[in-house]
Amino acid sequence: MGSAKHRPKQRRMPAPERREHLVDTSLAVFAERGPGVPVSELAAAAGLTRSVFYYYFDSKQDLFMAVLERELARFVDHVSPLLTAEPQAAPEDLMVDLLDAVLGFFENNPKSWSVMFEHGEGHDADVDTARRAIRETALQGFISLLSADIARAGMDPGSARARVATEVVAGGILSAVQWWKDNPSATRTEVADGISDVLGEGLLTKARGGNGTGGKRRIPRT
Repeated sequence: MGSAKHRPKQRRMPAPERREHLVDTSLAVFAERGPGVPVSELAAAAGLTRSVFYYYFDSKQDLFMAVLERELARFVDHVSPLLTAEPQAAPEDLMVDLLDAVLGFFENNPKSWSVMFEHGEGHDADVDTARRAIRETALQGFISLLSADIARAGMDPGSARARVATEVVAGGILSAVQWWKDNPSATRTEVADGISDVLGEGLLTKARGGNGTGGKRRIPRT
């Protein structure tokens, strides 16, 4: 009896902190299970009841959007210096830097990547729209970095042809990252070099009238 009187009280999280804790724990659950996971599992992962869950979010979709928007902001913060800085290097070097930043984000934040780019569409219209917006942001970044090379290759950067080219580039990078996730023994440098080989033999080489990748800079080996 005496020991019970002196048992320390469990700290109660302030409401904003508890909401952030729910977002944190839900990131891991959504990354593994996708947007279709039941609310009961999301609440249990955070140590909350369903009623407390609904105090913070009106629906599971609202929570997923909160997770998605937070991780998107982290991704944009990670790559935006390359997309907004005044160009100081050749476009192919900027592309290598952007590729390194994208691969680095995945390597250090695999759960964030999964929520943003995996599990397909069709779960919720707002979620699908948000994911398409993420992809559009990435594509516009590629177009911005490669606009001079796109023009030198004989394409209007605003044309359908240029858009298809950047879709192929972005789709290839997403596929390569998924392959890397399934084959974690590959190194980041190996993945980057494989992507760079394709880029170097494609648009960048055509823009310069070259016939190989010998002159392009690769991500330094660490």
